[in-house]
Formats: sequence, C-alpha cells, structure tokens
Amino acid sequence: MGAAHAAAYRRIATARLVAVVDPDRERRERIASTHGALAFGSLAEVPRELAPHVVSIASPPATHRALALEAMARGANVLVEKPLGLDVEDARAIADVASSLGRVVSVGHLERWNAAILAVRERLSRSTDGRVTRMRAFRWATALPDRECDVGVALDLATHDIDLMRLFFQRRALRVDAFSRRDAHARHEHAITGRIEFGDGGVGHLDCRWGTNARVRVIEIHTERTRFVVDLLGGVSYENVGPGSTDELPWDEALLRMDLRPIGYEGGDSTDALTRELTSFVSAVRSGSRPEVSVDDGVAAVAIAAGLVSSARRGGPVVLVDPLRSTEAIAHSRALVW
Repeated sequence: MGAAHAAAYRRIATARLVAVVDPDRERRERIASTHGALAFGSLAEVPRELAPHVVSIASPPATHRALALEAMARGANVLVEKPLGLDVEDARAIADVASSLGRVVSVGHLERWNAAILAVRERLSRSTDGRVTRMRAFRWATALPDRECDVGVALDLATHDIDLMRLFFQRRALRVDAFSRRDAHARHEHAITGRIEFGDGGVGHLDCRWGTNARVRVIEIHTERTRFVVDLLGGVSYENVGPGSTDELPWDEALLRMDLRPIGYEGGDSTDALTRELTSFVSAVRSGSRPEVSVDDGVAAVAIAAGLVSSARRGGPVVLVDPLRSTEAIAHSRALVW
C-alpha cells in the first residue's frame, strides 16, 4: 500500500514526495528511485531539514500508534491507513495527541472516494429520495491473511463498511449484534456477520469474509423512497426502478430480480480513489480544515468493530458507548484480541 501512496502523491500538483520510509531496504530504495525521493529505514533517520508537512502511514496496524505519534511529534500531519489502531485505546491516543499538537489527522477509509459512492452521495444531496433507513454490505475477499496477521476481518475489512454506514446514516451507532467464525489455530476471526443499529432507527447489516471463492464488494442503500445498489469493485451505482420488494432475498438473487438503472457521478473523471483521497487530505492540511475522514471517524470505526467482535464472543448484543468519552469503549475493544 505504501508504494501506491507514493505513486499517488506524485500525481498531486500541490504535493512533492520527499522521502520513503521502510525497514525493508530493497523495497524502500526501489520505490524511492521510481519516484525521485530519498529512502530511509525509519522516521528517526529522516533529516529534520526535510520537515515533511504530510506523512502517510501505510504499515501493519500494530505499528500505527507508535508511527503516528512519532510523525506528529516531528511536526507532520498524518494520514493513517485503516484501521486507525489495533483497538480503541490506540485510536484515542492518536486522536488525543493530534488535538494537543494541533495536527491534521485523517484515516484511509478509501471507499468514501470510490466513484460509485460519490455518485450516490451526489444524488442524495440534490434529490427527494429521503433519508437513508437501511444498508446491507457484502465484502468477501478470496485471499487469506497470514496466520500471524495482527487484526481480524472486523478491523481489516468491516471497517470500510462501518465507515460508509456512519457516513450515510449520519447518526451514532447505538447497538451491535454479531456472529463470527475463526479457524481453530487462528488468532482472529476470518468471517463476521452483524447488525448495527443507529440513532433515528437506521439499521446496517454487514457480511465480511476472508477466503471466499469470489471477490464481492456490494452495498445496498435503502432510502425512504429509493433503493441503490453500489458495485464498489466496478465503481458503478444503480437505482432500482422496478416494482416490488426484494428486501428479504439474498443479495445475489435480489440483483437478478431488480430493474437496475445506472446513476452517474457528474464530478467523475479518470482520477483513482486513492489520488482523490490524498488530494483532499493535502488540501485539508494546507487550509487547516477538518479532513473528509477525520480522526474521530477513525476512532468510531474501530470502536464499532470492537463492539461487533465483543458481541460475537459474548453471543449477544452489545450496547455501544461514545468511544471519545467513555473508558467502557476501551474495555469492549479488548475483544479484538482473542
């Protein structure tokens, strides 16, 4: 992911890539030489005179907290790939330091910049479709992570859909109920299904899995008057213009019975989602404004993922608390480590 960030910064007119940091010497030198940057083995090796304004942290989640704190202490604003931390305690530590030092921190919830999501947001901003009432998310990955992976599927995959649900519902998550599966010798869950209840009656359902036969990234967004189907892999969204309800059908069968009409993103261009994300972040740093995905958004996503895992372990629903104001959220998040 770090190589992708380096390439994306090169495509941003208002940014200049100055350094690549990676403990793997061959990898850092290869990426740095490709993009005309300097290469270092650690942040501590980066000369103070370089003083980068922005640092992307695209390393394993277990390193996010330490690297983010170090980068902020050296004066940088930080974009941390999701998840923001291994647990709520990690995530809140980053948020607290950002606040005390006045740093701009964003989290790499990349799907917000997917053209398919932008199309639905654009449509909802200028239509009479009504508020979002229900969402269903399906995210299946064919690959299996390394057995020593430091996070489970809830933090690795489900945080994408958790963030999108928070974006569209615009309400705080109140309660979760989940079921998960993990291999006998695995540290973390490899599949999780769950229900997230939001304020004002919104409900989100998610189904996230590793090691499936096919890649799937589909979200259904139900409003008071319309139903959208979002193909995140294809970057295209559709409106269901057919009669009748397919709410109770599995998503793949429901798709076959729908009369779908594509909806376009009028702001669309050939820019990829990562370049959109980093361009927005650089703009927020330059203006000192709140980024599209704030550090608080990152904390909330980790807290909801923790609640899902805690619910699966307990075998029943978990009432969520505000992760920015309650120590109880930290207790829930310890369920992320089996």
